Amino acid sequence: MIAIRKFQSGDEAELYKIFHEAVHIINARDYSQEQLDAWAPAKNNNEASWRDSLLNNHTFVAVDTQKGIIVGFIDIQNDGYIDRLYIRPGYTDGRVALLLYRQIEYRAKEIGITELFANVSITAKPVLEFMRFTTEAEQVVYKNGVSFINYRMRKCIV
Repeated sequence: MIAIRKFQSGDEAELYKIFHEAVHIINARDYSQEQLDAWAPAKNNNEASWRDSLLNNHTFVAVDTQKGIIVGFIDIQNDGYIDRLYIRPGYTDGRVALLLYRQIEYRAKEIGITELFANVSITAKPVLEFMRFTTEAEQVVYKNGVSFINYRMRKCIV
């Protein structure tokens, strides 16, 4: 069973591990090794910034209650920007992502957000399309000096 809960201080190292594994395993079919390394370095060189962003955003984690492990996380900023949605490899059948997304949409409505938007990887684009996001633009973005293709996507939730 998957349970959704709020981020707790102390989760950050496990969330970085999930982020790194998700990028390097799940996104490997759509991005080069150079891009993956720039996007998700093996070592988190800015742990304080990572922790602060998770604390300052509305962050939720998914827990496999039978195994007692975190299997994914999502966070949203106060303006409706979904900053991160990462799922542990082995849990990517869409169920965990959908449960996390529903929690964020509920939270957004609770605090008066009427529109969600995100910059989405090639790999994640079909997942957000399934959740009824529309593509506004294909973008070239840079992370650690390396260029990437991603998509600006948006959804009205009124």
